[in-house]
Amino acid sequence: MLVTYSSFLGALLAPPPGAASDTPPEWHRQVEWITVLAQNIMAAANDLRPVQVRITMVYVSVYDIEVFVSGTREPRAHDEASTGASGGRDEGCP
Repeated sequence: MLVTYSSFLGALLAPPPGAASDTPPEWHRQVEWITVLAQNIMAAANDLRPVQVRITMVYVSVYDIEVFVSGTREPRAHDEASTGASGGRDEGCP
């Protein structure tokens, strides 16, 4: 892509073709090539979207499972520490 861009800049800086010339300027060909290249890059990125979503969903699922597992462990330890030996019962009530 950089080579094409460099060629494009070179074509822009070149002197224009004569009035009798029927050939289009070189920069027209370079612009067409850059357009095709950009469309191909966009198509490739769109083709990779399902793969990106699948990988993201795997990571999100693993994270959710880790949070769930750690969440189910922490409250037990927290409850025992906060309630003391009474097991959560108020010792002043019958």
